[in-house]
Amino acid sequence: MYKDKNMPKLSRKKTDVSSDTLIWIVTIFLAVLFLAVGFLEYFNDYKIIPASSSVTYVNPSTGKSQTVSPIFGLVSVPTGAQGIIPNALNLSVHDWIAMSLIILIGIPSFAIYFRNERRLKAIDDNLPFLLREIADSQRIGMHLPRAIAEAAKRNYGPLTPELKKLAAKVSWGVPFRDAMVSFRESIGTPLAKQASILILEAERSGGDLEQIFDAAQQHIQEILDIKRERETQIQPYIVVVYASYLIFVFVIYILFATFFETFGATAIPVNNVEVIPIPIHAFRTIFLYVLLTQGFFSGLTAGKMGSGKLKIGLIHSSVLMLIAFLAHKFLIAK
Repeated sequence: MYKDKNMPKLSRKKTDVSSDTLIWIVTIFLAVLFLAVGFLEYFNDYKIIPASSSVTYVNPSTGKSQTVSPIFGLVSVPTGAQGIIPNALNLSVHDWIAMSLIILIGIPSFAIYFRNERRLKAIDDNLPFLLREIADSQRIGMHLPRAIAEAAKRNYGPLTPELKKLAAKVSWGVPFRDAMVSFRESIGTPLAKQASILILEAERSGGDLEQIFDAAQQHIQEILDIKRERETQIQPYIVVVYASYLIFVFVIYILFATFFETFGATAIPVNNVEVIPIPIHAFRTIFLYVLLTQGFFSGLTAGKMGSGKLKIGLIHSSVLMLIAFLAHKFLIAK
């Protein structure tokens, strides 16, 4: 492949850190920071009780003394100590874990996946206008490389920078076919790659280029219309996923308020000592992870249905997990 000696930057491999990498570094740092703060608060504010033992503690919510004797596993009870974060905020280690998960999923989803999806969609939406522009240039007798150079002066969204690079490479003496191959690899969408292959074949074979580009423009426009129609038809099902999840959150709240809250505060006499087998905050923790898990997989389902991509589902997952955290905080852990 031809390489222009006067422009070594075109063939130089990137050594700078990309924006996506920086986003991941910041995301992981914030998630780890939230986890660290959460566990520091946990070891300061809670005491772990093993099975077959009991302890009496003062419940910060009620101010009353309670005796806890776990039936199985480990149970943690609050000590009432003041840590880094004020106890008035009522943030447990599980809240910090939930926030770190939301950060780990939400920031890359919106800053990387959502941004890239918008870029790819904008490229596809501008393709018919680009092909129509090239076809019109062909009708007035303009050569194909010159037609692309003129098209690069128009605004085609994310396509414009790539077109300018393509026109610059051709003007520097890079063979048109090599420049088009580089263009095809950089744009990233299947439709744009098909269009670039079409341009290459049309340039190689010659013939009535304006009719070829007109047919390609109509074909891609039809594909885009079908995709938009599909998105319109599938949109109600995504709404159903969100509505179903909100109903699930409401059912969990009703179950907790009518049964588990009472059970978690009921003392059982054991050897003349009233004990609570499973304290109320244990049930709150269970329901937090239930809501987060359901929100995560419901979001993946919505993304797969809407776009056919699981990584887009992470956008919905982060939104539903945020709803889960807020619902748990203000309805269950109040």
